[in-house]
Amino acid sequence: MSLNKNNFLGGIEMSKVECGNWNDIPFQENRPGVKRKVFAMESDSMMGSVNELHFGHSKWPHSHPHEQISVILQGVCDFYVNDVPHRMTAGSWIFVPPNAEHYSICLDENVPVVNMDVFSPPRKEYVEAFKQFLEEAKADK
Repeated sequence: MSLNKNNFLGGIEMSKVECGNWNDIPFQENRPGVKRKVFAMESDSMMGSVNELHFGHSKWPHSHPHEQISVILQGVCDFYVNDVPHRMTAGSWIFVPPNAEHYSICLDENVPVVNMDVFSPPRKEYVEAFKQFLEEAKADK
């Protein structure tokens, strides 16, 4: 892959990223207490995000037509799928079927929850919002 140095933000090429390190991508505040990084935006069939949830964040029950796998990388949370709570710790993963209502709640006020979500197909609204965020961050430099 050839890289255009003028099309970079923090070492990440804006147009197409086939591999990378999410530590090089800035967090975008999603809502108070919740931040997100989106990756694998060039894939036609899947995408990922890394999220950070802080104690006291607002509960956000939602559903979408995408399949989702969530993997907890850090922290402790209760992850609800169709009103059933699942206690999750680092290393825990859960499958969320399409259209299932789900959300998670961070349980430790000292350690945020960091989780990775993989969606299939890609969540176009995540991809578009994150691309816009990256473009705005690049323009601010």
